[in-house]
Amino acid sequence: MIKQTTSITTTESTQKLGPLWLMPGIGPINAASFFAVAMINNIIFSLVHYMQPYVFEIQLAIPSSEQGVLVGNLTVMQELIVIAMTGVAGALADKYGRRPIFCGGTLLIGVAYALYPLAESSSLLYVARAFFGVGIAFASTVLLVFTGDYSQERSRGKWMGGLNFMQSIGAITASLGLTQIPGILQKQGFSPTDSVAAVFIVAVLVAVAGTTIAGFGLRPAPIQREKTKKKPLPSLLAEGFREAKSNPRITLAYAASMAARGDMVVVGAFTFLWLVRHTADLGLDIQEGYSRGRMIVPLITLTVLLSAPIMGSILDRVDRVVGVVIAFSLSAVGYTFMGFIVDPLGNTIFAAAVLLGLGEGACIMASIALIGQNAPPKTRGSVIGTFTAAGATGMLLASGVGGYLFDNWTYTGPFLFMGLVNAAVLLFAIYVKLVYPPSAETE
Repeated sequence: MIKQTTSITTTESTQKLGPLWLMPGIGPINAASFFAVAMINNIIFSLVHYMQPYVFEIQLAIPSSEQGVLVGNLTVMQELIVIAMTGVAGALADKYGRRPIFCGGTLLIGVAYALYPLAESSSLLYVARAFFGVGIAFASTVLLVFTGDYSQERSRGKWMGGLNFMQSIGAITASLGLTQIPGILQKQGFSPTDSVAAVFIVAVLVAVAGTTIAGFGLRPAPIQREKTKKKPLPSLLAEGFREAKSNPRITLAYAASMAARGDMVVVGAFTFLWLVRHTADLGLDIQEGYSRGRMIVPLITLTVLLSAPIMGSILDRVDRVVGVVIAFSLSAVGYTFMGFIVDPLGNTIFAAAVLLGLGEGACIMASIALIGQNAPPKTRGSVIGTFTAAGATGMLLASGVGGYLFDNWTYTGPFLFMGLVNAAVLLFAIYVKLVYPPSAETE
């Protein structure tokens, strides 16, 4: 467990970035590079979901009755890869260092985007998503490891607020900015297929930019890992499960990660698809659905962005388990509310989007703050690898079950499902808070 006393150091060895206390040996440039990379990588993390309807409708002309299943299958395959690789990514980061694993993962995401314009059927989409899955596993896992390496416990809530803020800017750039490129280019005379391909070319360039900044700006944390480097990979892979058996708060963090990442994939994979299918059912053009989506998804992301500093301050004032209770209370209500929306073209959806955004952002921050407090420094990569694998499992369940509910029940089925999942994590968090003494949380 991370000792609170280790993060209180003399000002001679500790620096700050604004209100954020940094670990000894980490400077403001390193911290600023971290936040820049977090923003850039979230552009390419999220863009693939927002571009799926374009690929399905314009590039491949896939029948609408098959799209929900295809979304589910692609995401299930990707998340199976992520589940398999996140533990490996964390163990490799503990053994060989954070930076090379992170840069390699970001470049693999760029390779995935380079394959998309070449697709003439859904077969190549599976290949691209396989590269994407490995890249996500490496890059997202090590990004969270850097969070623990760079931030002190006393301001980790604010750090998570800053991380969520920058990632929200990345998501808004993808959903509100890059998704408009096809429409703009088509007005300039480009073909619909070429217009979609242009977005993926931009994504490749973004991946290269993120790799460059990470390579030059991210400094390895001064953590003594000599014994860790000598451990075999299978032993390191088991660390995440061993820690969960001895610390119920790590178990709770894993459960929270499952739900929080499931929340994200439902918004990313099904919001645009829901709106596109709803407008198509009404006989409207696909751009009408995308136009509505460019209002709703950025509103959710903007809510996450604006609430991040406030939620970060709250998390620094309450113990981490209480933070999880607050976050999942909001999320359970928000996703259930969205699931009961009958007409997404009406005004009620805006209120649901705001409440959902509050919950989504809070759940991500609360879960990462909890694992950051409890993951041991020397095996942090392995523990956070398991944490990320738990998140991938949540994304797998959300996409698989969500895709089935979308095609066979109702377009809002994925949101109702996540409302139930969030409520279950809320009950588990209350149980952990009541059964285990709070003094053990911040020892």
